[in-house]
Amino acid sequence: MHSTEALEAAVSQAAPGAMIIVEPGHYTKTLRLEGYGEPDQRITIRAAEPRSVVMDAAVMLRGKCLSLEGFDFGKSSRLEFTSGQGHRLWRCRFDALKVGH
Repeated sequence: MHSTEALEAAVSQAAPGAMIIVEPGHYTKTLRLEGYGEPDQRITIRAAEPRSVVMDAAVMLRGKCLSLEGFDFGKSSRLEFTSGQGHRLWRCRFDALKVGH
């Protein structure tokens, strides 16, 4: 995925167990991810290379069992769990992250 719009669409259409690869880049637009995985079949959103995806915007998670892997959350980022359950963050780096609920 190269844009926040494409990533949002891919996650919303993903079936449980899907893996979505995010291309390296510096993302500055709000990202609203809504998807519905299962505890044994998460929807995984993974950076193509660890810490190659830098988020400097709000990231909002909604749904069930989404997994973010290898993201770098910059100083201007904000992570919000707007609804849902079972979300996971793996191998992510946080720099002055603000967490909301």
